[in-house]
Amino acid sequence: MHIVCPSCEAIYDVPDAKLGAAPRQVRCAKCSIVWTVDPPHPAIDPHDDADLPPPIAITPMIAEHYAEPAPIAATHRLPTTQKRPSTAIAPAIAWLVSLAVLVAAGWTMIAWRVPIMQLWAPSQRLYQWLGLG
Repeated sequence: MHIVCPSCEAIYDVPDAKLGAAPRQVRCAKCSIVWTVDPPHPAIDPHDDADLPPPIAITPMIAEHYAEPAPIAATHRLPTTQKRPSTAIAPAIAWLVSLAVLVAAGWTMIAWRVPIMQLWAPSQRLYQWLGLG
């Protein structure tokens, strides 16, 4: 009997003897979901259909209506992500913030040069080289 996982649509071929006569719970080896499988129905004797009406021919129009659907790619189950429209304002803001940090650091080095030279003696050579010492 063919068993199809209701979650991931994995197909398994299980012998009828393993399923038994009562409904049975099975676990998918691929996605680990548990579901109940009904036992296979007993085989129908092909000679018991004498009292049934003859089969109806399916016209091409009806056959197209009941045709199998086209296969769907597995990516249809992936979550969709919304792409944000790209704007040029974010990089401009990043550049302005970086420039502001550099200007603030330079201003601090000039405004606080005397305490810096007192606390860190090697900085005196730098300030003398720049003409600020």
